[in-house]
Amino acid sequence: MISRKPSSGSLLLLLIFVFLSISPEVFPAKGKAQAKGKGPKPILQVGVDPRVELMCVLFRLAGNPEYNHGRVESYAADVDRYFAPYKNHPAVKRVIQLRNSRHVGYDAPMILAVQLDDIDTLRPRLPMIPPPPGWDLRWSPRDTEEFLELARDFVRKTRFQRFMRQHKDLYDRTEDELRDVIKRNVRLDWFGRFFGPASTPRFKAVPGLLTGPLNIGPRFISGSGRDEFYCILGVPDFREQGVARFADKIPILVHEFCHSYANPVVERHMNELKEIGPLMFEQVKDRLERQGYGRWQSMMYETIVRTCVVRYLRDCETPGQVRQEIDRQRNFGFLWVESLADVLDQYEAQRNRYIDFESFFPRIVDYLNKTALKTGNTKKAMMENSNE
Repeated sequence: MISRKPSSGSLLLLLIFVFLSISPEVFPAKGKAQAKGKGPKPILQVGVDPRVELMCVLFRLAGNPEYNHGRVESYAADVDRYFAPYKNHPAVKRVIQLRNSRHVGYDAPMILAVQLDDIDTLRPRLPMIPPPPGWDLRWSPRDTEEFLELARDFVRKTRFQRFMRQHKDLYDRTEDELRDVIKRNVRLDWFGRFFGPASTPRFKAVPGLLTGPLNIGPRFISGSGRDEFYCILGVPDFREQGVARFADKIPILVHEFCHSYANPVVERHMNELKEIGPLMFEQVKDRLERQGYGRWQSMMYETIVRTCVVRYLRDCETPGQVRQEIDRQRNFGFLWVESLADVLDQYEAQRNRYIDFESFFPRIVDYLNKTALKTGNTKKAMMENSNE
């Protein structure tokens, strides 16, 4: 056997290979690859959710107007007919009390729904003390326990699962239509690239057969990386063959999924916006309150999410669709969306520096504090800046 001494060139190649294999500085844990959101393929699940339908039925029976505008008239009629004998059930009466005492309504029932394990047990998946991420403080632990006990009785006495089985064909057709629209039109991989892959969530698109124009984006954060980001999407009217129309719902789908990414970031930086936020809110207060946004904090969540939707459309859709969305948001009173979307050009151009959305968020705060103070002191100035 002949032994050869390695050449200096071979040794150099070997050293380079070893260095690349072990050095954390060459492929850092946080860098361009992570900032671009490369990772596992997004997981999409589409389906009518019994927990969501239960909350919708209870709040509909209690008279909450936001759950009495369902656009699937035949289904709403079936709900009213089937559950009419239980309109005075203690669970329904408890909903009325919670609405009057703690303003439980709109997104609060859906936020609770996704925190529960299943329709049979209706147990919170995580301890309520301290409140888990994504929890709504309108649901106090004591109120929640009392309400869920009554809701379990409602499920048993109404044979709620039987009602669900009776409408399986409707659910299946609606799910198929929504799944097809999402797969053909929504770039789920965009979210990880844009926001940064803090986790690999399951995107859960839930048709809201009773929510009508109400669309909600709650989240369930498991703590183990198996997070769930929801879009509870109000089902629009039906085609002649009985299949829902979802094609024009793409910006809303993106909007609701963005909430799960953006809301925690805004929440962690809300204290930095406490001076400018109320000033901004005053300029558009009347319009926002008519839409159910009664606090400046709500305006701030919505402003950031709607800005992210514009960024999605700029990346994935046509300039005409972008312009249409910006104009729509101005009409709603979200006057800063276009300028903030322009600020995010810096984020997109410097992803080596800004590894995720939160790392850039101080720049957004700085922009609002400087620019909104200049233009936000008078309504006239804001209207001029929004071209209204």
